[in-house]
Amino acid sequence: MIKIRYSMLIFGTLLLALALFGLSRRGSYTNITKQPDYLDGLMVGEIPENFAKEDCKNRKDSLSQANLILRVRAEEPLETMFGVCRQKVHVEQVFQGDGLKTDDEIYLISSRWLLNISPVYAEKSVERGFVNVLRVGYEYLVFCGEQVDTLTGETNIYRLSGDGESLVVPVFCYDDIDNTIVATSGESTYVPYSEVKNNEFFACTEGALKAIEELKREMLNEYPKSDQ
Repeated sequence: MIKIRYSMLIFGTLLLALALFGLSRRGSYTNITKQPDYLDGLMVGEIPENFAKEDCKNRKDSLSQANLILRVRAEEPLETMFGVCRQKVHVEQVFQGDGLKTDDEIYLISSRWLLNISPVYAEKSVERGFVNVLRVGYEYLVFCGEQVDTLTGETNIYRLSGDGESLVVPVFCYDDIDNTIVATSGESTYVPYSEVKNNEFFACTEGALKAIEELKREMLNEYPKSDQ
């Protein structure tokens, strides 16, 4: 009994410490994200060629098994809460899956969408899973996993498929978007977001970019736009 109480005390202390840490950083996240074009002051990672080729090769078959496959339209700009990012979209078409229908509005989230702006990080960065923020008004093909339960009771939040397992998040714009490759130096693949902010994808080399664009092309051919 004493051991159980002791373990619970340690667990409770840890939770309290994490909560206090989150609260202590809340102001910094809020202040930064309220500034116009705050992303321009951050870094973003480009994916190396070998990782891009391997990841995209593995995703070709697995994406068709996603719980939900949707065509959506980005409704609002990126929203950040305590460093975790989400984006609101309007469902235009349901290719696969139950629980959603046309005209539903949902939030997309991913463990690979976040801001690293705490003082503990040498370089402040936006993490995107090598896919840029969705452009408001543009349509995207997205592959979703499970619905997410939240403490606030929101029920319209969906995690992207393969979250935590894949490198490139499965979000592909139906429009063609030009991509700029910025040369990296040393071991880091991070570059100023301001230099690639008009991209759809973030890649270190032409080979890496080609791998992602080929995956996008295959998926868009398999799930084309259609009126319902």
